[in-house]
Amino acid sequence: MGGQVWRFEVKNGQPAASLIDGAVIAQLGGAPNVVPAPEDVRRFYNTPDVAFINTREGNFIHIGIGSGHRGHPLGTTVRDRFYALRDYAIAPQTQAQLDARTVITDASLVPVTTASPAVPWNSPGWRVDLGIGGWNGEKVLAEGRTFANQVFFSTFQPSTVVASCEPQLGTNRTYAMSVYNGAPVMNLDSSADPSNLTMSDLYVEAQGGILSAAQALFVDRDSDADGIPDAEDDSDGDGLADANDGDDDGNGIADDQEDLDGDGVPNYMDGDDDGDGMADDVDNDDRRANANEDPDGDGIPNSVDTDDDGDGVLDVDDDDDDVVCVALRCFSGIMSNDPIRTFWSQESVD
Repeated sequence: MGGQVWRFEVKNGQPAASLIDGAVIAQLGGAPNVVPAPEDVRRFYNTPDVAFINTREGNFIHIGIGSGHRGHPLGTTVRDRFYALRDYAIAPQTQAQLDARTVITDASLVPVTTASPAVPWNSPGWRVDLGIGGWNGEKVLAEGRTFANQVFFSTFQPSTVVASCEPQLGTNRTYAMSVYNGAPVMNLDSSADPSNLTMSDLYVEAQGGILSAAQALFVDRDSDADGIPDAEDDSDGDGLADANDGDDDGNGIADDQEDLDGDGVPNYMDGDDDGDGMADDVDNDDRRANANEDPDGDGIPNSVDTDDDGDGVLDVDDDDDDVVCVALRCFSGIMSNDPIRTFWSQESVD
């Protein structure tokens, strides 16, 4: 369809003649040119990622879609892009209103060329050119995903190595960008200063094939890294999860009556459980359940370890139990919420 994006209004219950209204809202490839330049023949093979976005200025519908010729993944001629379009018309539109719309074009979108692009409220959106490091055939071959106001999508770039009769691995990238302006949102280049994000934080890359679409997961917290979610931990083995057990250590004293130092203040209300004059949150020997445990075996007890389970995510960020995964590449700490359990889902694009 010439790299075009359409909007349709389906009016259920209406006769066939008036059931659907629609119009082109964006022309981002060869259309409407009869003979477009070869590098502009962009194609959309995947379902657009649509999300409702709320801002201080107002609301808009985000439409995320990337171009790439799925039938020719090794092609290098076309200059593909990922687009984050904005549709400010939240309410249904008539055919006359659709026809009166200004069609979004490549030139009307803000290109992401810095780590802090300026995308004004009334802008039709932004785009990122998949020519970082040169136009080498990088293309989008899977659906994007918007999660917690962040856009995730993957790309594939064919190998530039010439080798007869030998298959060559390409390069895949996973991008994470702000839905508002396309800015980087995570320290993906692992720089020493995680607060100073740069263009190199837009993506991570590796050798490989075509990646699947991103999937959002919510996982249960496992503070002691024993493979059992905290919600199911059973310290005394009585068949009752600690969360539902009034005596989780099985010592015959109700948890809310435990008083380690005998000062008349129950442990759960006592800032110094063992009465040694040192606050529990800095006490390395307060005899609490997990103060001296070291589940990651790094020689640093939990009470002073900033990464208790050794997963590379600081404890302060590990409280965020959401994960966004693209194939086997996952990002945690995207948002804070009360986690629920779900299942892994991966879409094959082979």
